[in-house]
Amino acid sequence: MKLKAISVNNFRLLKDVKLSLEPDSTIVVGRNNSGKTSLTEFLRVLIGSKGHFRFEDFSLSCLDGFIEAHRLFVQNCELGDIRAALPEISATLTISYEDNENLGPLGDFVIDLDIDCNEAQVNVLFSLKAGKIDELFSESPTEADVEHKIIIASLKEKVSSLYDLTIEAQDPLDDNNKKVISFSNLESIIRLDFIDAQRVLDSGEKPILGKILEELFQSANRHQIGSERRSLADLLNQATKNVEADINQQFNGNLGSLAPIFDKFNYPGLVDPHLQTETKLDVNKLLSNHTTVSYKGYNGINLPENFNGLGSRNLLFMLLKLYEFYQALSVMYPQPCVHLIVIEEPEAHLHPQMQSVFIRQLLEIRNAFNTENLCESQYLVTTHSSHLANEGGFSSIRYFLTKGQSQDACSRHTEVKNLKELYQGADLSESDKKKNKDFLHKYLTQIKSDLFFADQAILIEGTTERLMLPEMIRKIDVNSRGIYALGRSYVTTMEVGGAYAQIFFPLLEFLELPTLVITDIDATNKPTGSTRRKKCRVSESDGTSNSCIKAWFDNKVTPSQLIVLDEQHKINNKIRIAYQIPNFAGDASARSFEDAFILSNSTLFSGMPNVGEECRELKAWEIAQEQDKTDFAIKYSVENTNWDIPLYIREGLEWLASEFCAAPQSIETQPIEIASELTETSVTEAEVE
Repeated sequence: MKLKAISVNNFRLLKDVKLSLEPDSTIVVGRNNSGKTSLTEFLRVLIGSKGHFRFEDFSLSCLDGFIEAHRLFVQNCELGDIRAALPEISATLTISYEDNENLGPLGDFVIDLDIDCNEAQVNVLFSLKAGKIDELFSESPTEADVEHKIIIASLKEKVSSLYDLTIEAQDPLDDNNKKVISFSNLESIIRLDFIDAQRVLDSGEKPILGKILEELFQSANRHQIGSERRSLADLLNQATKNVEADINQQFNGNLGSLAPIFDKFNYPGLVDPHLQTETKLDVNKLLSNHTTVSYKGYNGINLPENFNGLGSRNLLFMLLKLYEFYQALSVMYPQPCVHLIVIEEPEAHLHPQMQSVFIRQLLEIRNAFNTENLCESQYLVTTHSSHLANEGGFSSIRYFLTKGQSQDACSRHTEVKNLKELYQGADLSESDKKKNKDFLHKYLTQIKSDLFFADQAILIEGTTERLMLPEMIRKIDVNSRGIYALGRSYVTTMEVGGAYAQIFFPLLEFLELPTLVITDIDATNKPTGSTRRKKCRVSESDGTSNSCIKAWFDNKVTPSQLIVLDEQHKINNKIRIAYQIPNFAGDASARSFEDAFILSNSTLFSGMPNVGEECRELKAWEIAQEQDKTDFAIKYSVENTNWDIPLYIREGLEWLASEFCAAPQSIETQPIEIASELTETSVTEAEVE
């Protein structure tokens, strides 16, 4: 049995979402404040806190519903209308099972009569109790036309006490077929365990790892689990009994020596009892706060737990917690139908290689710890790590996207995108879909792309653009005099080349990620007598070898047409393409970034004419051929930054900044973060002879 899907309504950022889960591991990714924590907190409150939701847990957009319900109440409207206006937090859990499985506790939730149906649905509803409308508004203003915050303040405390949780079994095939179930039934079918993001490994408190070992022993002492662990508990209990006997003998002997002193006070008298000591040792209390983990040192000197690095301690912590979860699961009777382990940000303190190994080994950990053939656990992992996300594979990734206006908190909500659906409806063969998916996954894995966590993306051709881009962004922001804040946005830069950029288009559109694609016009022609097209200057060309440009314009455009197209032809939803264009009317047009830079900064290159289209084009072409790309990039990104941005890049960056990175007027922005992707082997355009 597996938890197949979770639908949530009106809980914080989860206004209306459906999350499908993989049978083994599901990885939740997204930018900051995209709803990942809302999801884990919903599960924590529902299962861990028995559905005791608070007023603050309602989505902000629900506030209007409370205001409307108050208005209807003071106007003496029908109670049914008032109740309909009141917001509710709801959810549906879908659990799948096999034909031959013993349903166990899940049987109470299977109420359909269709033998072909292998799903059970659990409805959760946090709503106002029956007959409590008057009490809900008993302390609210008696007029509708008052400040909303006064109405909200009067309702905050009442919601927690007057709302309650209802659990229903729902027929997946009939919306009208429902059955109310007790909360204890829900607890019996789902076990939820958490490894929290806040693990206080660097605190000065008692050793964290030792505390987990204490809990493991205590569970062995309480339950009949595992002959080896149980025998250890029995040995410790027997040892304490022996110590108790010795202590009692010595204490009573010492007490007897005090008898002459007591006699002086006529104690004990005829009716006073004789004194005797009895010592009881509690193994749990003896172990509490006294179990530590140490690391083998040198010459018998062991090192304390906090002498090891935070990364190693975090990994040990997570492994011990997982082991603890499986041990606790082994003593549950009846066994739950679903065991969901939520791991929040496992990447904390782990270096990139360790992050990748951890996510790859999760299933191995499950197999190693689940030695008693318990119900198969599912993992739900939330992360900000590109190493974890890309290692997991597209099929396991759920991308959380924040929608709504950033200035309007009430409109903000989460949309969940399942990367399994990336090419759904695309006009591609199944083999092409698989080929493109495999390429994207391999590429993102190899370069550890931050694509799933960025606010914007910039796709570039090669090393030169990558090294010089941060300085270009700085110039755009400075020259805008505070209008743009591109350098303060979380921008990921990916070096993909003109031959492969178009493969990213479906993914970028699916993620709804604002993207600037900076590419080269790559002018070519076919000389007389030649069977192959060759590189040439733009003025001599009749075609382009750039696959990205061909895909954008459906192979129906030449360089001479490209350089005169207006901006609307270069924008498709949230993606804009940028390629070389003349810096001014009548000027030469470049083929690559280097000659475009030379044309834009003629005074930096000796022998470069300032006028004459053909002369400037030829000279820029010749100078560009002489440049080493890496040396060129380092010189003008580090040594000499007094230059102008080529027009095609400046226009593209200004579009990205103006559309998606306008500087906030009254909010302090975050520091610059440009996430450039560094890779030894870059994907570049296929060579043209």
